[in-house]
Amino acid sequence: MKLFRSYIIVCLFFITTTVLGQEHQKVFVDSNYKKVRNQSKASFYEIMGGQGTRNSFIGKISLYTLEDKLIHYEFLYKGKRDGTYVSFDPENGAKRIGNYKNGNRTGTWYDTDIEGNIIRSFEYDKEDKVINEVDLDENDDTYYVNADLPAEYAEGNAAWQSYLRKSIR
Repeated sequence: MKLFRSYIIVCLFFITTTVLGQEHQKVFVDSNYKKVRNQSKASFYEIMGGQGTRNSFIGKISLYTLEDKLIHYEFLYKGKRDGTYVSFDPENGAKRIGNYKNGNRTGTWYDTDIEGNIIRSFEYDKEDKVINEVDLDENDDTYYVNADLPAEYAEGNAAWQSYLRKSIR
């Protein structure tokens, strides 16, 4: 029993040191997000928590102003955005929240106001194109724009044609 307990303690020690020992790099970048060596030429800095270089990076990247205000954080897998993305407006706190898959925006993204209320949502297709946008104005009235989708029948086109033949006589 003592051997098992010692084994567990050693394993926990190695897991803890591995997790805490992950590399966190502070990288200065210009306004085009290109790496610069001289801080005086930088517009922002990134904190990279993970492993690899920019093209093969796996982990989380947080972008800050030089005044230490968070602009956004995102997750990368093998250098491509993959996972949650959250951006902040350093002036008023408004933010955009969404998800990436293999470098493309996917699903529904949200814009929020300074109080965290959703003011706009965007729905993306697999090609990273907006297929639906919902805006909420000051009166909380909802109106829809850009809902330019072809009609679809759940069982497919052949089933739709069969339904029409039976229904329209």
